[in-house]
Amino acid sequence: MVSRGTPCHTCPALHPVRKKLIPWLDRLTLGRRLLLVALIAAIPLFVVSIALISHSYDSRIEFALQERRGILFLRPIEQLLDLIPRYQAALPPGAAGVDGAPREAAELARQIDGVLDTLRANYQGPLGRTLNFTDDSLASHSREQGRLAVVSAAWLAFQAAPNFAARAEIVDQLETSLRAMAAHAGDTSNLILDNHLDSYYLMDIAVVALPRAQERLGDITVQVSNWLREGTVSGHHDDIAVMDSRLHQDNLGHIASDARISLSENLASPHPSASLQKDLPTAVARYSSASHPFLALVNRVLAGASISPAEFAAAGWNDRAESFRLWQVATDELDRMLALRVAELRQERWNALAIDFLTLVLAALAIGWIIHGLVVASYNQALKLNEELSAKEARLRALGDRLPDSVVYQIVRETDGTMRFLYVSAGVEQINGLSAEDVLRDYSLFFNQVIDQGILVAAREASVRSLALFEAVVRLRRADGQLRWIRLSAAPRLQPDGRIIWDGIERDITERTRVETALRQSEEKFAKVFRASPDAIVITELESGLIIDANASFGKLFGYAREEVVSRTGLELGIFDDLYERQRMVQAVSASGSVHDWEMNVRHRSGARIAIFFSGELIEFGDRICMVSVIHDITERKQAEARERQARDEFTRKLLASQETERRRIAGELHDGLGQNLILIKHRAQLAGNLAAEAPALRLQFQQLQDMTAQAIAEVRQISHDLRPHHLDQLGLTRSLEAMIQATAQSSQFPIEHHLDAVDDLFTPEAATHLYRVVQESISNILKHAQARGARIVLERDVREVSLCIEDDGQGFAAPALHSPAPAGGLGLGSMAERVRILGGALRVDSVSGRGTRIEVVIPHSGDA
Repeated sequence: MVSRGTPCHTCPALHPVRKKLIPWLDRLTLGRRLLLVALIAAIPLFVVSIALISHSYDSRIEFALQERRGILFLRPIEQLLDLIPRYQAALPPGAAGVDGAPREAAELARQIDGVLDTLRANYQGPLGRTLNFTDDSLASHSREQGRLAVVSAAWLAFQAAPNFAARAEIVDQLETSLRAMAAHAGDTSNLILDNHLDSYYLMDIAVVALPRAQERLGDITVQVSNWLREGTVSGHHDDIAVMDSRLHQDNLGHIASDARISLSENLASPHPSASLQKDLPTAVARYSSASHPFLALVNRVLAGASISPAEFAAAGWNDRAESFRLWQVATDELDRMLALRVAELRQERWNALAIDFLTLVLAALAIGWIIHGLVVASYNQALKLNEELSAKEARLRALGDRLPDSVVYQIVRETDGTMRFLYVSAGVEQINGLSAEDVLRDYSLFFNQVIDQGILVAAREASVRSLALFEAVVRLRRADGQLRWIRLSAAPRLQPDGRIIWDGIERDITERTRVETALRQSEEKFAKVFRASPDAIVITELESGLIIDANASFGKLFGYAREEVVSRTGLELGIFDDLYERQRMVQAVSASGSVHDWEMNVRHRSGARIAIFFSGELIEFGDRICMVSVIHDITERKQAEARERQARDEFTRKLLASQETERRRIAGELHDGLGQNLILIKHRAQLAGNLAAEAPALRLQFQQLQDMTAQAIAEVRQISHDLRPHHLDQLGLTRSLEAMIQATAQSSQFPIEHHLDAVDDLFTPEAATHLYRVVQESISNILKHAQARGARIVLERDVREVSLCIEDDGQGFAAPALHSPAPAGGLGLGSMAERVRILGGALRVDSVSGRGTRIEVVIPHSGDA
């Protein structure tokens, strides 16, 4: 490196330039020098951007050029695929070799030799090397038959073939080799990778669809023509059908579709091709015109029609020739598109380079101008910053003086180990009871207040050794006797002269320490309650239910050791009998912060069900929202309630049964005793009336006695029936209900609409009596109290339950609460509720004043009485 002012002995030729350059630089202003530096600094960036832009466009240009090379290589291959089958067809079928061939065949052989020379030059020249036509490359793609040597050898063998069959076999080999060459050229020239839609579909026509159609056209033309000459068409009917089917797959439909899309995409491109729009539809139309007659001939051959071999061959070769003309048009247009694309890319590259150059020049000018402005303003800015720094220092000192319960300080440890304060904020008077001036003058005033001096000195020495943060919590005693807890925190800075300065803050944590002590004592009390409580207590995460801690009572209640439940959820332990119930409980706690005496069922480890009262409250456990829960086991109480309820149900059942028994007894006595006596009285009154025929007044009295006795008999029978409907035992529940409804409607002139399913097989006699009484009591209530115009009774059954619905359009009433085991209300409704509960069912009464009453009874059944 040559410094300024040092003679450059290595480059004497630069001395004159240097002598002129240095004075010129010295005459430049600072702004111009900075601008020159910016321009020089932009040169590497400009070079790199040019390289990136060139690389980007060069790869796309090379891609299109490689496609053009592929098209160039494919042209002689397509010519050979066109000429060789035509040459084969021009030779007489029985001719041996090519000596004495017709003039047309000789001309075709000369053309083939010329095209082979072109292909050989392409294969062995730069074009073949660019497209990677080497033996290794062909072998790696399993295309050894695509080597030039194989094609040349096959052509020589074809010329020496003794007959048509041998030539046909060699032609197949030749076409296979040429197709392998074409496929390799398509792979290595990017043709099959082209993603531009207009050129992609042209490529599909030229590289895929037409070659496949040409191969199949040649096969069917040669083979069928030969079979027609030999008269063996009927024996090859299946072969012809297969070739015809394969030809249809890749013929007009595929090619026409690709052509339409290519034309449409070309029109939508920035530079549509007029020649493509003109020539491609014409070529496709000519190909279509040649294909239809040939396909019709193939269908006629399949139908058994007589076709001359010459006619068939002419149509086939004409169709194939039009396919090659279409290929020529497609490849010409594809080549034009690629050439236009290359030109556009090259122009875009130059435009991008120009824009890049202008952008970098403008950027360099802008950077130079910005740097100039920054340098010119730097001095003024430095002055301004100095003023602002002084103002901030003053504000920081004022802030330190006003910090509540804190002292900002700066202390230094001299090289001899002595300590002194460099700065102390005004808060020292509030916390320590010392003035800042006294502390700055004498460090010992502060140190002597500290009770835990050993802790303070040890923390300071540790900070000195490792220059680590100084932290200490100590007690101090003020001059007025007050005890204070303080926390000292400071960051050390080692000075060049060996001194250490700490910038720190002293905080009064007396109140915080008191609160923490109280909190710790509270936590200790909670821990004692937590451990000793006879009720289960557990702390869980609110959302996930993860158990954080649980007491021994919790483990005893559920059958787990504490270690088995911590860090697991109630779901994992199988505690919750109803997960939806837990979700409702969590939602209630989240909404109100706590729940109390929430009754729910849980599971013991053994699977036994436990009834509990759950009480929970939200707490914060670290950064998690948790819930502390107290669980009181009420299983024994619930069991006692169940026993009490069972005993009450049993008493009610026995009471109703004894009532029915007593009713049956009274009904029998009324029927057999009083009823018979009344009948006897009626008969005797009738006999006495007959004997007093001559005394009309007496006879009238006996007649009245008979009528009163008949009325009494009817009332006794009705009372007996109401006490115990005997036809319930004789007719069954369903028919007895229907008889009662009809009799009631007839006797009271009250319309009752009813629908009754047969339910006799579902109820025992005792259960049937209960259901009968429910309907009887409901009808009685309607007639006595409802003031209704009509009623409707529906009794239905399904596979699991029987439902009874009784409704009227009367005045309604205030419905009592009938969902509890002991409903409030009249004796009739109470009796109905008890009977329904004995049946294991549910009773619901809905009534609105002025809108009638609806009674619903649902009774489950197992299907067997």
